[in-house]
Amino acid sequence: MGIPIRDETLYTLLFADDQVIVASDMDDANYMLRKLIEEYERWGLTINVSKTEYLAIGENDLNSLLWNNKITKKTKHMIYQSIVESITTYGSEIWVLNKRDRDRLLALEMDYWRRSNGTSRLEHVRNEQIRQDMKVDKTIIDTIETKRLLWYGHLERMEETRWPQKIWKWTPQGKRKRGRPTRTWFQ
Repeated sequence: MGIPIRDETLYTLLFADDQVIVASDMDDANYMLRKLIEEYERWGLTINVSKTEYLAIGENDLNSLLWNNKITKKTKHMIYQSIVESITTYGSEIWVLNKRDRDRLLALEMDYWRRSNGTSRLEHVRNEQIRQDMKVDKTIIDTIETKRLLWYGHLERMEETRWPQKIWKWTPQGKRKRGRPTRTWFQ
């Protein structure tokens, strides 16, 4: 039961009013949940079983979920927004994107939409057609640019005494070394 990490074993994670049971397989998770329910009942507490959720990592990969015809496009959009987009664009407000980075991000995004549409690359279906089939109206680059503009507006409204504002307005003193110009925030 639990997951061994170095010299110790991780059994549970506690949050404000939630508890996560960590187990190496489903049988252990069910056993630990039964024991947890028994212990809580001894203390006069109850677990709302209808709110209990299971998350299995490593058993089924995301591809089987994306290729599944029974999962709606709306659900696939929700998966994209909550997992792919949020993880991929984390911290993107301050990125300096070059062409290679943009191309890689667009390729990652299209890989997701292509799999969600159930279309193989061997079928030679154009990206525009897949976007149309999946009802995708903006790219991940559009999302990043929107996030950057929101951050810029937040930064401009910020008080002059805040560190992000001070660093934004700061210009280094002295001469630059010879060679390629350094990157600036204004690129």
